[in-house]
Amino acid sequence: MQPKQNNNEIKIGLLIVILTPILIYLITTAINVFETKSKQPYEEEKSLYVISTEEETDPDIYINKIINRWSQDSTSKDEILKKSFVSLMYSLQYKPLHKDEETDPKSYDIQVLSEELMKEKGGNCANITAMFYKAAKKLGYNPQFCYGKVRQRELVDDHCWVEIQNDDGEWKIYDLTFDMTPAPQTYDTLEYFGVDDSAYKAKDGELFKLGNLEDN
Repeated sequence: MQPKQNNNEIKIGLLIVILTPILIYLITTAINVFETKSKQPYEEEKSLYVISTEEETDPDIYINKIINRWSQDSTSKDEILKKSFVSLMYSLQYKPLHKDEETDPKSYDIQVLSEELMKEKGGNCANITAMFYKAAKKLGYNPQFCYGKVRQRELVDDHCWVEIQNDDGEWKIYDLTFDMTPAPQTYDTLEYFGVDDSAYKAKDGELFKLGNLEDN
């Protein structure tokens, strides 16, 4: 009876040897398919919304290009604003310009900030805010370029963002910088587009506005 038991053990061992790589392959394939499907909506949306800055140096021409792109198939001004926000989110790059300089926000110039972003192919929160401010103003809104401080958990830092008053007289926050960093959101998952103070605080953030920058 002992030889028969040994034969069974050998067969089981061979079966394990044969099946193990097959199981590993199937598990790896399933993981790859899941990751591909989870990335697919983001990648497809990114390819749809990106409008490259590489061949453009004039911020106003670039903003017009974005608005004209979405004016063709959008049904409302609010929808064009949101799609323009998403295009800027995917197309611009965050770069901490002037990191070592102490700059008084009141000395900022919106046109200079936007031109700097186009020249450098990226910028900080002030540069990025200037671009969305221009887009909102081009669409007929009356945006405010806000500067002040932002608190995130225990960290407090200088920050810029846009505020727009809605039809009910409420001021809403549009923080393009935070929706594009550390990784861009999607059209349906924007966290800082048209939110109020309470919604902003719910995301572990709090804004302290010190003033508005006038458009020269």
